[in-house]
Amino acid sequence: MNGSYLESDIVEIADRLGEKADLLAGKTVLLTGARGFLGRYFTGVFAHLNENRLDKPCFVIALDNLITSGEAGEAIPDLPHFTFFCHDVIEPFVPDDKVDFVVHAAGIASPFHYRAHPMETLEVAIWGTRNMLNMTRRDDASFTFFSSSEIYGDPDPRHVPSPESYRGNVASQGPRACYDESKRIGETLCYIYHEYHGVHANIIRPFNVFGPGMQKTDYRVLPNFAAHLQEGEPLNVYGSGAQTRTFCY
Repeated sequence: MNGSYLESDIVEIADRLGEKADLLAGKTVLLTGARGFLGRYFTGVFAHLNENRLDKPCFVIALDNLITSGEAGEAIPDLPHFTFFCHDVIEPFVPDDKVDFVVHAAGIASPFHYRAHPMETLEVAIWGTRNMLNMTRRDDASFTFFSSSEIYGDPDPRHVPSPESYRGNVASQGPRACYDESKRIGETLCYIYHEYHGVHANIIRPFNVFGPGMQKTDYRVLPNFAAHLQEGEPLNVYGSGAQTRTFCY
């Protein structure tokens, strides 16, 4: 997908933040999953704010183990105030400097990849989340956890659309369970650390994200369609074709 759209998106996101962006001035952000699809968006926004908005730069500590990052993710940018570590967050990471914000976006969201790496998928959402919460607690930072709409599982028709209060219909066994159940545990960890340790924790539940910068090697439905169209190949629709999905740009 065309990089010019990605660049215009980054500018628009930064503009929409308005004065809230100034909260990042002089602060340190730890970003996990920094070379994934969403992580690269975050990196671009932070770089744009440093160059065009903030009177004091925002320092970004970027972590990724690169196992599903693809060609675009492995191309580490050389940006001022940006430090990259090839690190798997299932192991503790303790930076020398105090961190103000933690954005835990590490995860294996593509069914193609989480079926190939089920244990890694499980561990990053459980041990990775716990490690990042421990570091957040140490520094009295603010924590944001990227959960998933998959915590709702397979809602019955009465719960579609699904309200945030819906508790879900999730199978503990099957090829999706490593992702769905681990994200649910990740949310529970956020709750525990907030209730018992006073950690300021936010939870985000994205639905089937897509957009410029998504790679063919993601293998989810929209990049698959785009790749087939680009190659002039017919689109493959599996099952009855009556499935519905909520997509988030």
